[in-house]
Amino acid sequence: MKSKSIPLFIFDEHNEAFYYWHKARHDGYLNEPLDLFHIDAHSDMDRKSKLRRSIYHSNHQGDKYLEHYEDISKNELGISNFILPAVLNGIIRNIYFIFPKWRGFKSGRKRINISSAFGEGKVLKFDLKIEKDTDPKVYKAFPDLTFVNYSMLEIDRIPNRNS
Repeated sequence: MKSKSIPLFIFDEHNEAFYYWHKARHDGYLNEPLDLFHIDAHSDMDRKSKLRRSIYHSNHQGDKYLEHYEDISKNELGISNFILPAVLNGIIRNIYFIFPKWRGFKSGRKRINISSAFGEGKVLKFDLKIEKDTDPKVYKAFPDLTFVNYSMLEIDRIPNRNS
């Protein structure tokens, strides 16, 4: 059985990862949402509320798919706000932000959500207050509501296989 090699991409700006994640999906390397281990001094979890183009493309293998996400990566997203749109796109399932100790951040975990108004992918909403008794109309206004687990960990607190 011949194994398929995994491509490696090196790029300058963090937001370019958004494009390469979509390229990996297009090329058959990503078939389901994955966990993101983001090792950085900055979380890159800023929130982009409005986009000119929808973060959705009608077909993962379709015409202009990669061009669509390259444009969004380069012209809509920045180096600090590319992760949450990838959650909404179904690329990322859980986020582990691993930061250096010198940052002095407090480790913690929370569950956050992201959606777009009417599922159009242009006006993004974050941290909607969803309770058991939330009016069902909310889900009509935000049909793509997606939850993600977000963890912040100091790099020296990451468990290894032997712990």
